[in-house]
Amino acid sequence: MKYYHGDGLDIEYHPRQTFLGECYGVALEPRNEEGGDLHVMFTIIAEDDGEWAMAGSGGSSHWLPELATQLKAAEDWVRANCDPHISERDGKQYGWKFRI
Repeated sequence: MKYYHGDGLDIEYHPRQTFLGECYGVALEPRNEEGGDLHVMFTIIAEDDGEWAMAGSGGSSHWLPELATQLKAAEDWVRANCDPHISERDGKQYGWKFRI
């Protein structure tokens, strides 16, 4: 998968988990794996000519049901396969973190 900068620079992008529809999908990755921060972050991705990349600023409302389906699949996967991310400051859950 590639991340297109728009300035001619393409960066390889390797999320941990993806949920792909026909046109839109969701990619999950740690916030800063090298730094030990496994908080789950998500990115909306889109397909164009067989390539998946980070989505631009929007799309046709025709694809909203598909995007909602992929977001729900990602949420269900996170709930089943990740641990709650509990704040050390206030003890509240703020999202999820990948298991090592």
